[in-house]
Amino acid sequence: MAPRIYHELLTTLKEKIRHVRSEAVLTVNRHILRIYWEIGKTTEEMETTGGWGAKTIDRLSADLKVEFPEMKGFSPRSLRYMREFFKAYPEYKELKPSVAKSYSVKKKNASTGKSPILQQPAAKLQQLVYQIPWAHHQVILDKVKTTENRLFYIQKTVENGWSRNLLALQIDNQLHERQGKAINNFEHTLSDDRSDLAKETFKNPYLLDFLDVGDEMKEKDVERALIQHIKKFLLELGRGFAYVGNQHNIQVENDDFFLDLLFFNYNLNCFIVFELKVGDFKPEFAGKLNFYINAVDNQIRSKTHSRTIGVLLCKTPNNTVVRYALEGVKKPIAVSDYKLSKALPKELKGEMPSIAELEKELEEKTEELKRPTEKRFEKLKHKLSSLNTNKVETAITISLLENVFRQSIQPLFENMLRRMEEFTDYFLQMTHSWYVDNSKIHSLKDMAEHLQKEQQSIPNKKISLLIYLNTFRPAGVDTFNAVVQLNITLNEHWYGFSLTNYNNQQVFKKKLYTQQLLPEEIIEICDIACDYLMDQIES
Repeated sequence: MAPRIYHELLTTLKEKIRHVRSEAVLTVNRHILRIYWEIGKTTEEMETTGGWGAKTIDRLSADLKVEFPEMKGFSPRSLRYMREFFKAYPEYKELKPSVAKSYSVKKKNASTGKSPILQQPAAKLQQLVYQIPWAHHQVILDKVKTTENRLFYIQKTVENGWSRNLLALQIDNQLHERQGKAINNFEHTLSDDRSDLAKETFKNPYLLDFLDVGDEMKEKDVERALIQHIKKFLLELGRGFAYVGNQHNIQVENDDFFLDLLFFNYNLNCFIVFELKVGDFKPEFAGKLNFYINAVDNQIRSKTHSRTIGVLLCKTPNNTVVRYALEGVKKPIAVSDYKLSKALPKELKGEMPSIAELEKELEEKTEELKRPTEKRFEKLKHKLSSLNTNKVETAITISLLENVFRQSIQPLFENMLRRMEEFTDYFLQMTHSWYVDNSKIHSLKDMAEHLQKEQQSIPNKKISLLIYLNTFRPAGVDTFNAVVQLNITLNEHWYGFSLTNYNNQQVFKKKLYTQQLLPEEIIEICDIACDYLMDQIES
């Protein structure tokens, strides 16, 4: 069988296996949620119609633990969550025509401000409930009180893959009150389907409380702070946004103009121009942003991209003034407010303790509450950490290397390629190659076989993944290429990671051969590579 055909078949099989594994996880989760719903239904009926009283849950918890000692999750607290789960979705197990009516809402009226989540068919809504873990449901049951808002956060969790903590943060930040609330002219400037998607993409207000800027800030201060916290800003922007650059230069005739922030949104398939204003909205802001959008459409946007959208971030005390200013503008524009950190009134600042004082007080109180055994153990840990001992190192063997290659290096390389695909919309082509020292290898399988053959000389070898991004699309005439090369040095006792032409090619992470890369470490290494690529693009 030809290597190319085999590689294609292998890729197809991998995708099928990943799909089956994903389906298996969802199936297990579905069964867990169904039995929890049944338990919740039973406890609710026993207490309300059976006259069992308030001790029903405690008794049921004890009996279930005796019957299923190997299973967790049957504490009284957990059973109360199950009862709330049933009460939140009383028709969860079986779909009936009446349910579809109760959950269906006609096309959203802009004046009502209601989320479009309840416009979906009842079957889809019920499937959404299946798709998030029980721990996420507990957060939603604790923090969200209406069915409409609960389904909103379930859908957003499914779409964005939020962790439990991130879900809690989005609920605390009242995302359902802000999503889709930007003032805009999309109905008159975009097609119906793109208009609805664009409306749901932008928020009002944006929460920028992660910025450390004072009351006397200038627009440059806000912009600089946003760039320093670009990952948090992307998180606040939401799904699909990719950062292109700040103060992006556009030339019109012989004049230079600079866009505050330029992003690309993959869901909308278009560039997004953000303009920052520290004061109140003024009608002339819309005209200037309209000019920038025209310039991007004519100089940067390709034929495959949709029309550029502009977003003004400024204070918007008078919605009528904003709507008058956008009326008649032919380019799609949204206007949103933004909120900075919740500052204390000036008269109270001097009376409040500092962070350092609070931390010291907490440390002292925590120390007082420790048991004698805990204090002794803390002293022992401190004493052991100060001992000058060598790490327990195991010399490399082919079996150890095979294990590291299969469980760490191969998943890392595959993750790197997936992450780099995020940049392919900006380049004409992306190619990649594998190397052992300076020898080019055709595939990861060939690389593994090559290392196995040369196991006697493995120490001090270097294996590499070179990713070549050819011709940056938005650059216009002065185009350029970008290269990222991830190297793995095989030492006698450890393997380490570095990037060519980054940080003097120093190894920035080492692992013993008895240690595998953790998922968060794979993400960390890929983040470093992506940051290095963005440095090349921005420079």
